Amino acid sequence: MPSPVGAVGWLMCRGGGVGRASMRDADPGEAGALLGQGLRVGCWVGVVLRAGRSGELRAFARWVSERVGASFSGPSHPGLEPGAVVGSVFAGGPDAPEVRACLELVPRCVPGFDYVTGTRVVTHGGWVAGRVGGVLAPLVLAVLVQVFVGGQVGGLVWFLAVCASLVGLVRLGGVRYPALAGRVGRLFGVGGFKVFRPRRKLWPASNGAYPLDRRCFVFAPGQVAGLVSPSSGAASGVVETGGRSTPPVLLSSSGVAGPWVGASSDGDICLQGGALARGVAVTGEPGSGKRLTLSTPVRVPGGWKRMGDLAVGDVVVGGDGSACQVVFVSQVENNPRLFRVTCGDGQFVFADGDHQWLAFDGEKWRVVCTDDFVAGGNWWLPVGGVVAGDGGHYELSGVGDVLDQVAGGVVPGFGVGVDADWRLDFARLFLARFGDRKFECVPDVARWLVRMLRSAGVPARRFAGGVCVLGDVLVSGRMPVVDVSAVGPGDRGFEPARCIQVDSPDSTYQVLDGVVTHNTRLVEGLWAWLLGDALRTGRRHAFVAFDSKGDGVGQYAGWAQLLGANLDVVDVDDASSLAIDMFVGGSVADRARRFVSAMVYAWGEQSIGARATEVLTGLLAGGLCVNADDVAAFNESQSGGLVRLDADAGPVEFAHVLAGGKGDEAGVGLFEILSERARADVADGVLTSDALEACQLLSPVFAGVTPAARRSLVESSRNKLDELCAFSSWFAPSRVRAPWSQLLDEDRVVVVNFGHSATGRVVDEQAGGRLSAMLMFGLREAIASTCYSWGELGRRVSVVSDELAVQAGYSDKVFSWFYDQGRAFGVWLLLATQRPGQLPDRLREVFLTMGTLVSYRQNNPDVAGIVATQLSSGDGEVSAGDVMGLPRWSALVRTNFDDARLSAFVLKVADFAGDKPGTLSRWGMGR
Repeated sequence: MPSPVGAVGWLMCRGGGVGRASMRDADPGEAGALLGQGLRVGCWVGVVLRAGRSGELRAFARWVSERVGASFSGPSHPGLEPGAVVGSVFAGGPDAPEVRACLELVPRCVPGFDYVTGTRVVTHGGWVAGRVGGVLAPLVLAVLVQVFVGGQVGGLVWFLAVCASLVGLVRLGGVRYPALAGRVGRLFGVGGFKVFRPRRKLWPASNGAYPLDRRCFVFAPGQVAGLVSPSSGAASGVVETGGRSTPPVLLSSSGVAGPWVGASSDGDICLQGGALARGVAVTGEPGSGKRLTLSTPVRVPGGWKRMGDLAVGDVVVGGDGSACQVVFVSQVENNPRLFRVTCGDGQFVFADGDHQWLAFDGEKWRVVCTDDFVAGGNWWLPVGGVVAGDGGHYELSGVGDVLDQVAGGVVPGFGVGVDADWRLDFARLFLARFGDRKFECVPDVARWLVRMLRSAGVPARRFAGGVCVLGDVLVSGRMPVVDVSAVGPGDRGFEPARCIQVDSPDSTYQVLDGVVTHNTRLVEGLWAWLLGDALRTGRRHAFVAFDSKGDGVGQYAGWAQLLGANLDVVDVDDASSLAIDMFVGGSVADRARRFVSAMVYAWGEQSIGARATEVLTGLLAGGLCVNADDVAAFNESQSGGLVRLDADAGPVEFAHVLAGGKGDEAGVGLFEILSERARADVADGVLTSDALEACQLLSPVFAGVTPAARRSLVESSRNKLDELCAFSSWFAPSRVRAPWSQLLDEDRVVVVNFGHSATGRVVDEQAGGRLSAMLMFGLREAIASTCYSWGELGRRVSVVSDELAVQAGYSDKVFSWFYDQGRAFGVWLLLATQRPGQLPDRLREVFLTMGTLVSYRQNNPDVAGIVATQLSSGDGEVSAGDVMGLPRWSALVRTNFDDARLSAFVLKVADFAGDKPGTLSRWGMGR
């Protein structure tokens, strides 16, 4: 046994019953990924396979049939499939409890593995003691006999003892007896000793006896393929991915002109600045973990501290038990997106949409997100996944904040005097919050938890590394399940949340899931480099960034302040900030048509067809014509009525009134006022007035149309205008606004915020996405008309999207134009999306074929395969396993140098946001 391994063990079959599990539709490759996530550093699992002999396979088939029944019509046992193999499962680790945990994890990860198993573990010290004892024990016995008996008996015993010690020495050296005999025979020129095998009489096994050696199991041919040769996931990707070398031309030592973005095993890495002109696409998940509520207790040396009280520089306990420092604290999210997942037993948890669960969909176990529950279907969760250590952003019902009442985590006598069920519930809560973590830094916690578990009837014991729970009381080895009976929006009154980042080796700390970050931090860093480069060189460069989350505004502002640049923040929900004029150029009909075209881009052509386009154009043209006199005339005509118009309302609200948003009578009344203006213009000889043009466009809606017919005609248009009315301050005429063309021509640095507003309000996600897509459409129109030939003149406009799926609307039209023709207009793209699989096919192709593609870890095998194809080049192939197995905060990068495509390499992305001054110093920028 190698000395670094403290213990080894193997799985044993206990006999007993066998289940009826099958491998139907199961993905054996998931076993390696799941097992890789559960193994701790320093542990390993191995499988030894051999071909099954026909006799033992027949005996095994009889044994299985006696238990599941010969007439069973369901799926067959995997061991009965053609080509079945016999194998043994071994594991090694630093100590015996770790090895047992590894072995117990295997039956849960391997599909169709339903044997009743046990474990046998041998420690390094026990192995050495047994071998040395085999040598010394006979000699000690012989000495005792010689002293107390003596004579011929003593001499005989001494001779036998020496022989036995020699045998022990041979065993200690690991030499088999037949091999030793052959070597001795060859040494003296003899053909070796012939080994006679005695004839054995085979007795038929009694009913119920396991027919194989209890260390052996029968597997289907591909059942353990994910363990023996993992093709994807954490089990293989890190090693395979980490072996890629960095192109020498990108090392900072080569003097490449461009932004420093991080490091690899070969050194610091810089991207070529000119390569950014071909666009940058960033995708995947940089880290793992979820937001935590401000009252969540985080372990610190000697006790606990609230998440809301932590600051940069504080010391917390890392996931491995060591002290680590907080290096980043995010902004507080006042309204985290939570869902309440209610299980069939009445328990419920609050979890955010990205929280991951190990769930069963009726056919196989899968790692899914809460959003998958929301999408529908039938799901079952393992009991252990809810109550014993899966982590996440949630609170268990019933005993919610009991840990906050426990000073330092332990109170002498706590739990005494209450019933066993309560103590068991509390132990489950404790493991749910702090499960799968070690407690060697606070031994009292381990001793106290063992007493609590034992008092609740749970067999448990303490060891140096923590607490070992014996049996299947808290987490069943067979993973009993409860169904997810209902999923609904979480309580919006739930307390605010935030996330932190620590400098522990694995970036984890002892509470729930760990760290949250966004892939947009890299995009923001590249944006800062481009801004600094423009300021340093004096090149004319406009910047437009879309922030759909709200947490990026502070990052952009911080970079701009350090660089000495002026930043225009367009806060959609803040009336005091700048707004973008979306009704520009031409007559009211022209302005209305452009606005409707943007709506079609945001809602999709299937939602706004030709008829709805005509209706919306007329309604918006009418809304654009309404002035203060018209509002006063309408309110006067409605004296005593309930409908009143605001003089500071915008054209969208007036169009909503014309569509019957405040009743058909109000819409008809406003149309009559516009008609009177149009008739007055005609009487004065004005034949091209806005009012006349609007009334002509509105005539299909109001001229000779009954209220019922009009309601059917405008209903879909009214619903869409109703969404936009949520942004009343955005369209208000009193708000300061500027068109995109002006901002571009003046080389302004603009950030459009659709996330958390400075007013404290949260922009509705769906409505904000619609308006965001419309603004992106308007930006494309403005670039096409304003930035012609900028590429030849050396002028630039950088467009940043922190979530492409939001700004892309329902069409690839805008970003395909940027990709195909944007370089002639000076367009540089910086795009990010966490899930490229959600993009339409053409848009996903545009995104993944950008000049520079940066992919963090992907969890979806299909998406990982698509990304891997785009990362590959003639010099080296990238597999889906490479993408799925990326380490935390690392990414695979494919980029260009002097227009030549380089092979992909692994990049440990720099923490731009955590050290802005230091980053600018490395770039040679800043004040």
